[in-house]
Amino acid sequence: MARNNSDRSGTEIPKPEQADAPPVEAVASGGLNFVTPTEFVDLPSKGKYYPEGHPLHNEEVIEMRYMTAKEEDILTSPSLLKKGVAIDRVLQNLIVPSGVNIQELVLGDRAAMILSSRISAYGADYIATVTCPACGSKVKHYFDLNQHSVYHPEAEDYEKYDIVPTERGTFKITLPRTKVEVQVRLMRVADEQYFIQYNKKRKKHNLSEATTSEVIKRLILSANGETDKIKLSEFVENMPAFDARYLRGAVKTLTPSVDNTQEFACSSCGFEQDMEVPFGIEFFWPQQ
Repeated sequence: MARNNSDRSGTEIPKPEQADAPPVEAVASGGLNFVTPTEFVDLPSKGKYYPEGHPLHNEEVIEMRYMTAKEEDILTSPSLLKKGVAIDRVLQNLIVPSGVNIQELVLGDRAAMILSSRISAYGADYIATVTCPACGSKVKHYFDLNQHSVYHPEAEDYEKYDIVPTERGTFKITLPRTKVEVQVRLMRVADEQYFIQYNKKRKKHNLSEATTSEVIKRLILSANGETDKIKLSEFVENMPAFDARYLRGAVKTLTPSVDNTQEFACSSCGFEQDMEVPFGIEFFWPQQ
């Protein structure tokens, strides 16, 4: 996922999993001025989900700096932790190319950046406190962050749903029953944060979380050229079930992702199941 870059003096930077090696090199007299090394992180999107003019358009990698003490300070900021934006603020600091806004990233690219940044900073070993879904006990569990896989749709995946990509980073899909051509985009970091806040507000009023249709409403840009949001909302609500399932399947197929699911065995009750690696603050603040 991550490919190390050489620093500006031409010295090879240690691999991310070699966390015991110093991540910076002194380059001036006195040994107190440092050049922070960088690494190239493979993007699951391969840059195909960003419009022309975006700095990541058709870029398969992104250059990122190694974490420093400044980023650790961000992770301990009470205000940023309360707002739930500490990790994204760290990632924004680490991105080297100018003009890249973390809010505009597709979720798979953000996940790849989180994993690579953590591995380069602290190594691939991760001991997290997780709650057993069977007995409810809080137990320590070891995760190997190198054990992950990346999914990126290929041409044959597009053909399955007759998906046509555009230069705007969006996709056109013709629904099988109504024959309506819809244009959609993928979920981005800003959308994820929107639904997190949306669900929090609904929970306070004992209401259910956002439905799949509400997510689709946010991602659909047009239907047969119609872009009016009210009309698009009505279209989604009244879409035949067959077309709705087809559209959901197409969006799922289009979505690049990082699968970090690993085996979990409860040390308290012995329950076993697959579990996703938790991306909490503990993820970037490993135990000594």
